[in-house]
Amino acid sequence: MSKPYLCPVCDGRGSVSRGFYAGAHNHITNNDPQAREQCQACNGAGIVWNPGGDWEQGAGGDVAAGAGE
Repeated sequence: MSKPYLCPVCDGRGSVSRGFYAGAHNHITNNDPQAREQCQACNGAGIVWNPGGDWEQGAGGDVAAGAGE
């Protein structure tokens, strides 16, 4: 059975800093440090569901093993 886990990309916020997904070659015109965009990993929900893979307990909640590598 699947279980919800805190999204390892946005730490459960559902959003990331604007430009997080932009490549280094892209120029961000909005200089507002508070500007946010929806997290693509969890689609803004703040949680991801265990698809049956290998998972381990992380500092902020259960997260996928090797996430962020």
